[in-house]
Amino acid sequence: CTPVWYVVPGATQMIAIQANPAGAGSVNGVGSFVTGSSVTVTATANGGYTFTNWTENGTVQSTSSSYSFILATNRNLIANFTSNPTTNPVAAQANPANAGSVNGGGSFVTGSSVTVTATANSGYTFTNWTENGTVQSTSSSYSFTLAANRNLVANFTTNPIVYTVTPDAGTNGSISPNGPQTVVKGGSIAFTATPARDYLVEQWL
Repeated sequence: CTPVWYVVPGATQMIAIQANPAGAGSVNGVGSFVTGSSVTVTATANGGYTFTNWTENGTVQSTSSSYSFILATNRNLIANFTSNPTTNPVAAQANPANAGSVNGGGSFVTGSSVTVTATANSGYTFTNWTENGTVQSTSSSYSFTLAANRNLVANFTTNPIVYTVTPDAGTNGSISPNGPQTVVKGGSIAFTATPARDYLVEQWL
């Protein structure tokens, strides 16, 4: 009698894997493998995403995108990805350019809180922040939630030049108004001279 040899196949286990979110990346390693063998599953993020971890039934199994383990039972793994934060530029400038300084421009994460500040130089006063000609704030410190690219202009106005005029009627008359008077450059002020009895106004000097 010739003996017959039989090979008993080893037990196998199934590995199921998926990406979360579905379009965030690709996964490899799904299939049926012999129990006790070493298995490696890999996850590759798509553009705009970053691999986070492997979980099974909500429990983190590995934070490496390439996860190796000894297969002892069926596995149902999820490769989790997070979306990369988007950024928006914030441009800030002074108008006129030499009227003051501005701070707070740069590139920031979309949805973050951003503050721009304006400081007037000597001879100027801050007026407002505008964007495309529309007033955004009248505060020199302007805070907002960043939702899109911003192009802000800090507007300044020139401080008016003020002169002091001191009238003097001497001893033979009076002048009104009396005492020092202030007037903005380019403006006007009226004085009335009243001579004393037997005197006339000869001239203004």
